[in-house]
Amino acid sequence: MVGQRINTGLKKSLAQIMGTLAGSFCAVCVIGYGLHRLGVPVYGIVTGLSLGGMAIALAIRPTMENLIGGVIMFMDKSLSVGDFCSVGSVSGVVEQIGVRSTGFVPKTVL
Repeated sequence: MVGQRINTGLKKSLAQIMGTLAGSFCAVCVIGYGLHRLGVPVYGIVTGLSLGGMAIALAIRPTMENLIGGVIMFMDKSLSVGDFCSVGSVSGVVEQIGVRSTGFVPKTVL
């Protein structure tokens, strides 16, 4: 029951992210076309933005790695709520799975 609710929430989060990306792409295309029709040098602007975008991409790389890892973990279903996990000296039971993080309750190892 809890696992199904979390998976539904994760699907909604993924759908919202995809919708935002698609809407942003469409908005950029429409604005670029409008600026081109007005005579603004769009290629120079795109070149400048791409260089700035590379700097931003390098800065948010760890966050994107976590996001992609969470999506892959969701798609592969390699981990589910109720699984027992052990990482180094910390072990516990998975309680929730999100896009960027997985929550678990730590258990003491005897």
